[in-house]
Amino acid sequence: MNDTKGKYEEYLGDGLYADFDGYQICLAANDRVSGNPTDKVYLEPRVVDAFWRYVEKLEEARYG
Repeated sequence: MNDTKGKYEEYLGDGLYADFDGYQICLAANDRVSGNPTDKVYLEPRVVDAFWRYVEKLEEARYG
């Protein structure tokens, strides 16, 4: 059993929540009240790194 479940949960805005299980980040959306979100995405470390590189590219394109 993972003892970090919910420990790092945070609301990010626009119906999106993030949580960390000690290895990967879980993004969850919709129906958090019932505890059964209808949409979940788990991002392992290499995917988080790729996401940050993507955000940096967007920032460079926007701000030069």
